[in-house]
Amino acid sequence: MLDSEKLYELKKLYGSLFITQLKKQEVIFRELTFSEFDRISEYQNSPEYTNVDIEDLIIKTAVLYPEEINLDKYPAGLISSLAEEILEESRIFFR
Repeated sequence: MLDSEKLYELKKLYGSLFITQLKKQEVIFRELTFSEFDRISEYQNSPEYTNVDIEDLIIKTAVLYPEEINLDKYPAGLISSLAEEILEESRIFFR
């Protein structure tokens, strides 16, 4: 868990923060910016990248805590759900 001072600093830096749980671990993330979404869209439209690559990029871009989230220790469905939640909170929907 982040201490209140660090949480305050993150709120000042990024604005809205969101908290969710992955297997009883607290995860704090922020909304994606338009330029970040634009970069993710480029990856999505490239045949070189899979959905797994794109979900990893979304999560690694938006998750603030834990700072070094180890995605390999979670089931694939949880990772997909977290990426989807980040996109929903950012009001971004892939078509």
